[in-house]
Amino acid sequence: MDNAKKSLDMFSTSLSKCISACGSMTQQLLPRWTQHARPFRVIDSDRSIKKGIMASDLRDLRNKVMDVFHMHCVNALVLDEDGTGVDTEDFFQTLKDNTDLMVLGKGQKWAPQQRHLPDQKKVERVSEKNGLEGTPPQSIS
Repeated sequence: MDNAKKSLDMFSTSLSKCISACGSMTQQLLPRWTQHARPFRVIDSDRSIKKGIMASDLRDLRNKVMDVFHMHCVNALVLDEDGTGVDTEDFFQTLKDNTDLMVLGKGQKWAPQQRHLPDQKKVERVSEKNGLEGTPPQSIS
């Protein structure tokens, strides 16, 4: 009985040291970015739906995008600002938190966002004969 107890104690001590060493090794070998999720803003191709998604790596983000946007397949993830493809884990890890990304499905392409200035007014056409269209010509005195 004593021999069995000593063997069990010795085995549990060895196992404990092994688990501790393995955990320590794993912490040293794995990059820091695998340890926490980061925020991204993801929009669909026509910019009508925008979702905040937390992801720790590119595969995680693609899976969550498919789930959130109810897609069977993500053809591409691109930067919304210029259409740069996010294809590799190395590039993904360089992205800042809250980067705006666009998800593209089959047959969809990135296009620049149409920007309208708030003070931009509609320009009225001028006709040489009549001055402003719809108003009578004015004489200059």
